[in-house]
Amino acid sequence: MSERRHEKELKRKRKAEREEKVAPAETAPAPAQAAEKPQPPLAKDIITRELGTPERLLVHLQRLSQLLAMVETLQPARLPVSRLVPELLAIPPEEIAALPEAQRPQKIRERILGKLADPSTARAASIAFDATLSQAREQADRFALLAGKTFIDSWRRTGDKAHLNPAWEAIFGISLLDAIFEGHLLAQIVRDSWKVDEAGAGRAFAKALAKTEVASELEQLGLDERDPQALAKRYAAQARDEGTTFLLGFDAVLHLVRANANFASANVKVLLANGATAEMRTAALEAFDRSYKDDITKRLTDDLANEISRQLQALAKGEAPAPPKAKDEGSPDEAKRASLVALTTLRALPAEENALLRNTYLGSFEIYKTVAPQEELPFIRRVWAEPEDRWALEEYRRFLLERRNAHRADRVRRYLAEIRAEGKPKDGEAPPAAASS
Repeated sequence: MSERRHEKELKRKRKAEREEKVAPAETAPAPAQAAEKPQPPLAKDIITRELGTPERLLVHLQRLSQLLAMVETLQPARLPVSRLVPELLAIPPEEIAALPEAQRPQKIRERILGKLADPSTARAASIAFDATLSQAREQADRFALLAGKTFIDSWRRTGDKAHLNPAWEAIFGISLLDAIFEGHLLAQIVRDSWKVDEAGAGRAFAKALAKTEVASELEQLGLDERDPQALAKRYAAQARDEGTTFLLGFDAVLHLVRANANFASANVKVLLANGATAEMRTAALEAFDRSYKDDITKRLTDDLANEISRQLQALAKGEAPAPPKAKDEGSPDEAKRASLVALTTLRALPAEENALLRNTYLGSFEIYKTVAPQEELPFIRRVWAEPEDRWALEEYRRFLLERRNAHRADRVRRYLAEIRAEGKPKDGEAPPAAASS
């Protein structure tokens, strides 16, 4: 075989392998995908038959919900999570519990969509449906997207009750799924429950600053506030403010990622049917507390304190910018003051009493997957989707080792060891049966 012919044969094989990898499962319809050119419009008589028959329409609306979860171009068809979760949690659980079960889902949708269904979101959804429809190849996808666009455009013209509109129902459903599986619901429940002990912090700061080594370290790093009560006020403000959180690595929140996945799986059906029940809120708080104890070890707090100290030392010498935070919080001087308060709390307060550390931990869980280095994102996404996937965790550990992040890799190793230990049968028990092929 000539070299040129051999090259062509290799290209053909690689193309076939790629097509095989992306081919949809035979048992499920493929999601809408981009085609080389827009697809021709559907015939009117077919549209009338498919959307005018209740049984067929139900099938298409179910497919629409699936597409909303799978297709990237439909991401704009969502209720804003920053408004959705607070509105959901503002509904008193006892109010929904007092209703007959059959009425609860509709009441929740009526309350939330009555406030959040607006022309801006409807327009974004209509554009997303239209753009995806123009490129969809499968007829089932096209009918589903057409149904979504038809109903959302109908609402845009009439402004009728959104909770009775099938397109809004689908948008509400996927928005709620995103809220619970992406951790927004758990995070907001936790934040709403926080109580910062400012007086207790003041007493702890007074004791810490009375120690020569602590006072000397903080003074050398630039601490300009020695009044314990004034420091406690700064501490309380930072502990309540999402914008001043420091950024821990993804390796430092692995137990919380797993706890959220378990919380979401256990509560998603209840959420859709009954809203955020009192039991669900309690479960979220318990999941967070367990994870905090497992993730926030002494070694991790020491690492964080040393990193803040190192950056403040470099800053004092003019060798580095202010220590970075998860979110922009103003001038370098403000960032420096926030860093000094954080370091003071780490020197003065035990982890279980440190509300600022809790804020740092929760804030990192909320945003790390969106601000992580680009090369780290594939590993994070895999672990987020399957927090107990041993192979994904091992690959993440190796990735961190290759970048000489030994402490971070060790945290992943210890978490992975826990997962493996949980999978081992107890004495006298048979190992789990292998899945049949």
